[in-house]
Amino acid sequence: MVSPIYIYIDGEQVQSPRRRLPGAELRALVSPPADHIWLDVADAQDRTVGADQLIELEEGDRFFTDRPRTVFLDKVAYRVRSAVISEADLRALPSPPLGPDRGIWKDIVDDVDDPLAPGELVRVADGDRFFSKLRPQREIHIVVNGRRKQIAGRTISYEQVVAIAFPDGPVGEMVTYSVVYSKAVAPKPEGTLAEGGQVTVKEGTRFNVTPTDKS
Repeated sequence: MVSPIYIYIDGEQVQSPRRRLPGAELRALVSPPADHIWLDVADAQDRTVGADQLIELEEGDRFFTDRPRTVFLDKVAYRVRSAVISEADLRALPSPPLGPDRGIWKDIVDDVDDPLAPGELVRVADGDRFFSKLRPQREIHIVVNGRRKQIAGRTISYEQVVAIAFPDGPVGEMVTYSVVYSKAVAPKPEGTLAEGGQVTVKEGTRFNVTPTDKS
């Protein structure tokens, strides 16, 4: 009698009917069936398994698919079609997307939650949970009109930049300020900061502030 062989597909343990299976049958071992399936190869490039390609299975082999799965971010459910998702894609799921002032953690039951690094790729299974929270504020150095200035936090407003550039004025109804910045955080690393607006900064973000007379 042939002993059953167990493999994992998308983190779920599955019993294979035979030791040699084509990709199409592998895809049909999960519900709903997947359109594509990959063999998880440790420390190497994962291998796509074609529909007619025969795979000699080993006990504990791991595969992942592109079938839809539900993940939760801050208790809100989202449908994704990948067993691997990037930290950037996760923060783009809500509308509006999560800002750079918030970090993302994977919620691991009965263990220490796992913080995701910027751009990190993470395997996801149906029902995986993530949460976001404000990153600890740290001091950042920016340059305003050629002078280096230390600020707390990752955002700065038009009014704050003007106050740094011209703490003693000029002021008045006929005076306005043009604020141009560069080397800020993407997706808009450079541009003009309008009154009432703010921009996300990083170490070395530069501002050029010029007073103008409306008359």
